[in-house]
Amino acid sequence: MEKFLIVTWRFLTSIDFVFTLAGGFWALIAPIHLLIYCYFFASMVEFVTWNIADYCRKREAKVKYPFDREKLVKTGWKILMVNIGIGLVWMLDVKMLVFLPGMYFADFFAAIFTIVEILNFLSNAAEISHNPVFLWARKYVAEKSKSKIDFEKYIEDEDQRKGSDPDKTV
Repeated sequence: MEKFLIVTWRFLTSIDFVFTLAGGFWALIAPIHLLIYCYFFASMVEFVTWNIADYCRKREAKVKYPFDREKLVKTGWKILMVNIGIGLVWMLDVKMLVFLPGMYFADFFAAIFTIVEILNFLSNAAEISHNPVFLWARKYVAEKSKSKIDFEKYIEDEDQRKGSDPDKTV
């Protein structure tokens, strides 16, 4: 019993508990439950499939699979921060941008992050099942995103704008 109380006390005094309460309170006061539930569900599905895919990778490499607690903590923080972001964008949409009715910025914000989680799920599902549909979807998304977003050009443009030489070593 004493060990349980010590562990509970450490949890109650940690910053994680404070942020968890803040995120939960924020979700209660803003009528954005559906957006938060959709993102939470997509994020949890992605987390589970990522662990299964990681297990499959380790099994193929004949390495023992350790559960990655750090990934769990990062997923929790990611969910909390996106939920706070959804709440902040909802507040901006409802209270400050009243001259733009019907824009639903919070819906767009939540949709962007949910789509990212769904794309990660597709990649993990392709790695787990080796199903041709998932493999095709992963390849299609990779090709389209690479052709639409030229990251190297963006980085070069940023370096030129800042006046630095990307090829120069420090």
